[in-house]
This record gives sequence, C-alpha cells and structure tokens, in this order.
Amino acid sequence: MIKKAIISLLIILIPILFYWVYTFNKIEAPEFVEVKFLKTDVVAFDNVEIEGGVTFFNPNYKDCKLLNTELKASANGVFLGQIIQLEKVEIPSNANFSIPLKMKLNPVQIGLTEGISSLVEKALNQNKSFKLFIEGYSRIKVGETIYKVPIKQDLLVNLD
Repeated sequence: MIKKAIISLLIILIPILFYWVYTFNKIEAPEFVEVKFLKTDVVAFDNVEIEGGVTFFNPNYKDCKLLNTELKASANGVFLGQIIQLEKVEIPSNANFSIPLKMKLNPVQIGLTEGISSLVEKALNQNKSFKLFIEGYSRIKVGETIYKVPIKQDLLVNLD
C-alpha cells in the first residue's frame, strides 16, 4: 500500500517538476515596448536637449543585464545624431524596465540641411513640435545568451 502511494505521488510530482524546471529555465528575448521622450529643453537655437527613455519587457524568470543601446535619430530622412548608452543596467525578472537616454542636437555643428533648419525653426516658432524617427537596438544578456533587440519608432517631440 505504501508502495502504491509512493508511485502515485511520483506520477503526480514528476510532471509538475518537469513543468517547473521548463518554465523557470525557458529563456526568451526581452521585448521592446516604446521610446518616450519626457523632457525637451531648447537651451539655444543651436542647442536642443531631449531626455527620455526606452522601455522593454523582460518575460524571463531570470534577471538580465543591459550591455549597450545604440540609436540613430532622424527627421524627414535626415540623420540628426546618435544616442549611445553604454552603462550596464541590472534588469528585473518578469517586469518592465526603462533605460534613461539623453540626446543633444546642435543643428549648427551637425551642418544640417535647410530642410532640417526650417523644421527646427517651424517647431520653435509655430507648432512647437516635430517628428523624430528613432531606430537602433539594445543588446541584452539573459543567462549566457545575448539578444539584439531591435528598436524602431516614430515620435512627436514637443518643445514646450
């Protein structure tokens, strides 16, 4: 009778154990959620600072490490600058996380075309906003696997 009880218990516990091991050891790539710019400062006509962050979701039951983030910003098809984040960040398991970013635009030093100059001028004088296209990636390490998570988003940046 004890032998039957032990066998019955093993028949129930072994599948549960395999499911638990599979669930907690399954590794998936973190998911890009959004790029959000929270603060824009027009320091001078030749100095615009934009601060914000990139949000991801970590679907794993393991903590991750952000290795780096590289983004390119453009408006109307013209390259404005690169946003690089090299600071290593600890990422919580099974949660959303945000990476702070800061971008400085200097239209005079970058030597932007008249199209971008007029875009910034319109943003400063009229509607106080312009469209910004962000594209790039983040490299995130989960366990021993490194994922290159693509980032691509159109944003409306307000200069209020």
